[in-house]
Amino acid sequence: MPEIAFTYDANILKAVNASTTKLTQGFNLTSNLDTSGKVLLALASATGISEGSGSIVDVSFDVKENAKPCDMSELKFEQNLSLFDQAVQPIPFTTQDGKLLISCCTKGDLNGDNKINSGDSIIALRMAVGLMVPDERQKCAGDVNCDGKIGSGDSILILRKAVGIITEFPCSPPQIASLQGELAFQSCITFSLPHIAAFSGKCVTIPLKLTGDVQVAGADLAIRFDPSVLIAKAAQLQSHATNGILIANNNLPGKMTVSFAAASELIVKEEILLELIFDVVENAQRSSELTIEDALAYDNTGTPVPVVASKGYFSAASAVPKFTALFQNYPNPFNPETWIPFTLAQEADVIIRIYDLKGQLVKVLNLEGKAAGFYLNKEKAARWDGTNQHGERVASGVYFYRLEAGNSTARRKLVIVK
Repeated sequence: MPEIAFTYDANILKAVNASTTKLTQGFNLTSNLDTSGKVLLALASATGISEGSGSIVDVSFDVKENAKPCDMSELKFEQNLSLFDQAVQPIPFTTQDGKLLISCCTKGDLNGDNKINSGDSIIALRMAVGLMVPDERQKCAGDVNCDGKIGSGDSILILRKAVGIITEFPCSPPQIASLQGELAFQSCITFSLPHIAAFSGKCVTIPLKLTGDVQVAGADLAIRFDPSVLIAKAAQLQSHATNGILIANNNLPGKMTVSFAAASELIVKEEILLELIFDVVENAQRSSELTIEDALAYDNTGTPVPVVASKGYFSAASAVPKFTALFQNYPNPFNPETWIPFTLAQEADVIIRIYDLKGQLVKVLNLEGKAAGFYLNKEKAARWDGTNQHGERVASGVYFYRLEAGNSTARRKLVIVK
């Protein structure tokens, strides 16, 4: 027969009920819950507990209205405890005190209105791109997939709960080993930016393409660019993704951060997901790489989807380029085809020769006479299908390509993968 007493913080808790458990079913339980800050319990049975382990008494508490999120009460056993066998002989035992933590948040309720709706999803996206800084309660409330941060994966789950697609948040961080094993065999998606040119002082819209066989419901990414060439203005989802919410942060020089989330998946094959809108700096004469950083994507359960990012290139254009130049092919690495962009400062016959690492000529792309201008997008750039002069597929590996245009020459490296 055990006699138990423990204390708790009566400022935030009130003991309201005590009951036996499966292990002590049939025991007589006497409880005194009227003493503020203390629980007194006595259990008795003619037969006792023959075997097994587990809880012997369940004690229920009400949390008082003045209790604050993250308040904690220690649960401390008193020293005058006793435990007896059927012969009323003392049984030796040890005790371990506990703690009761008042929940720091309601998962998904970022705005603190005791509801979960699209407003909370929007706040999660704004926090993901850095437009809002979460306080301690919001850090707890916004991380509904328990990955340690607030991102579009959380926003997806909040949206799905708001519309009733799910009733609970999973909030179970994946095991590293199982995640790595899964990713090794999982299809991935590719975010890619184009090679594009626009006149200085004008506005340019740059498409961001999503390619793959995976269904995506949200993503977080950052686009780096040269702030002396481009000024970020806005981002917008394309028409096939209008069921989503998008938030962009344009206030960072040389960087635009974007997050979007949708309650249902976007079925991806090869789609322009969103458009990035920039102003081209007045009198800009330079070019800028367009680099995708920190790209994360999620399915409709908030689970990460593997991502590959392919950077683009922007050239601030005058009516005629000042220089003849050869740019990096895209995509790179590639299979089976790639495009080779270039600019011409004056009219010229253009030839691109491709060599292997031994210096042996593999392919000649004779583009013939070209006017001065920008040959950057797929409609104008040179295309190589990965074959040699005989139409045979070349082996995977590193190759060099050389531009010959009038008196100008330039060389770069490309990679074929199989």
